[in-house]
Amino acid sequence: MALVPSKLVNSEFLYYWFLRIDLGTLNNGSSVPQINNYSFENIYISYPKLIDEQKKLVLKLNSISQESKKLEQIYTQKLSNLEELKQSILQKAFKGELIGVSA
Repeated sequence: MALVPSKLVNSEFLYYWFLRIDLGTLNNGSSVPQINNYSFENIYISYPKLIDEQKKLVLKLNSISQESKKLEQIYTQKLSNLEELKQSILQKAFKGELIGVSA
């Protein structure tokens, strides 16, 4: 099954719209998960009528997505740095190399 947007909807805008729904909730409940045409019978896609407005929203969403990825990388790096620091402190503690620490 494929979804082909009409000329009224920007394909990138439609992509972002689909990111907001859980397609797993639309499966037909069989042992092999699948989505059929009737799965979308009660799904309505709201969108700005002007393609230019849709494109503006896509640009904003792309920007937010890029910023989010950058923040995720920074966060991951900070977690990695903290883990390295923790391991370094533990290693020094077990070797008795920590100075200036009193109980």
